[in-house]
Amino acid sequence: MWPSFSFFGLFDIYFFNIFLVLAAFLGSFIFWRRLHQNANYKEFIIFDIFLLSIFLGFVGGRFIFILLNWPRFGWNVLSWFDMIHYPGIAVIFAIAIAGFSCKLQLAKQKIAKLEIMDYWAQATCFGLIFYSMGLFFAGEHSGYLTNSFLGINFPGLAMKNHPLQLYNAVFYLGLYIYLNYLEKNYRTYNWYRGNRSSADTGFLVGVFLFASGLYSLITLTLGPAQFYWYNFSLDWIIYLLVTFIGGSILLQHSAHAIHRKN
Repeated sequence: MWPSFSFFGLFDIYFFNIFLVLAAFLGSFIFWRRLHQNANYKEFIIFDIFLLSIFLGFVGGRFIFILLNWPRFGWNVLSWFDMIHYPGIAVIFAIAIAGFSCKLQLAKQKIAKLEIMDYWAQATCFGLIFYSMGLFFAGEHSGYLTNSFLGINFPGLAMKNHPLQLYNAVFYLGLYIYLNYLEKNYRTYNWYRGNRSSADTGFLVGVFLFASGLYSLITLTLGPAQFYWYNFSLDWIIYLLVTFIGGSILLQHSAHAIHRKN
C-alpha cells in the first residue's frame, strides 16, 4: 500500500524492512521473556540457540523463495540480497528451518524439553503479526479480486483484492492471545493430562502448527498459491503437512497416547 517513505528527502525507508526487523526483535523479546520467567534453564545458551535459529530460518526462507521465483531473480546475484526492491521470504519454510534448527541445537545441548519449543511457538506467532503487516504495506501477497467491503485497492491493481496480509495479521494476533491463554490452562485439560501428575509440554507448538496449517489451507480459497515447482502448486501439500505435524504432536503427547504406550 505504502511501500516506503522519504526520510527528509535524503533516502527512502521501506516499511517491509521496518516490520521485518520488528518481527525479529519483538519475537526474540517474547522468547527471552518466557525463558527469563523460568529459572530452570541455561538462559544465555538457549537464547543464543534461538537467535541462531532465526538467522538460519531467514537465510533458508530467502533462499527457497529465490528458487521458487527463479524467473524473477535469475542469476542477478545482487537481487538475492536486495530486500528493498525484491522483498520476500518463503515464510513457511523459514519457520520450518528455524524450528528444526532450534530443536536440533537443543538436542545437541541435551536439552530435550518441548517446553522450549512452546516458547518458540509463541515468539514465532508474535513475529508473524509484524511480518504480515510488512507485506501489507509492501503490497505483496494480496488475494483474489473481490466485491466484498473488505476488499482494498492495491497499487498497480485496477480492482479490489482480498487483503490477505491483514487477515493473516489478525489471525496470528488472535492465535498469539489464544496461545497465552492455553499456556496457563492446558495442563488442566483432562483429555491431555489424564491421570498423570503433570501434562507433557509441547501443547503450544502443536496447536500453533495445527492452527497455522489449517488456516493456510482455508485461505488458499481467497488467494493464489505462493509456492510452485514447474507450474505445480506445492501449497496444499505443505500446509497439509504442517497441519498433520501439529496434530501428531498433540496426539502423541495426549493422555490417550500415553495410556496406550503403557
